[in-house]
Amino acid sequence: MTKKAPIIYNATVITAANALASVTCGFPIFMFIGFLSEKTGVPISEISSGGFGLVFTTIPMALKYMPEGMANFVGLLFFLMIASLGLSTSIALLQAIITFLGDLYPELMQKRRKEVLTAFVVFQVGRCRLTR
Repeated sequence: MTKKAPIIYNATVITAANALASVTCGFPIFMFIGFLSEKTGVPISEISSGGFGLVFTTIPMALKYMPEGMANFVGLLFFLMIASLGLSTSIALLQAIITFLGDLYPELMQKRRKEVLTAFVVFQVGRCRLTR
């Protein structure tokens, strides 16, 4: 994307890329639910209640039924998937803030300083929210 591209276009591209990454990372969950249903003999509808914790309850249960070497490899892939999903989402959200502030205060936000300053402020706000 060029520096002169309209903000609506940039926001659409960043949002679409983030959504595509999220959907792609979400597909393996259904594979694990099917695997658990096959191994335990429990119907798919009774494997998990769903919601935000689905990934953190389903995959550890599925790893328990896998051979040890395979469980270690799949566990590593699971960790990398969750880490890359979190990182890409945080970058997408942070980039929107950086672009907004860079357009609002161009003299204050120069070169890499705006990324570092914005990331530091967002980190401090997040830290305050976590320590309550």
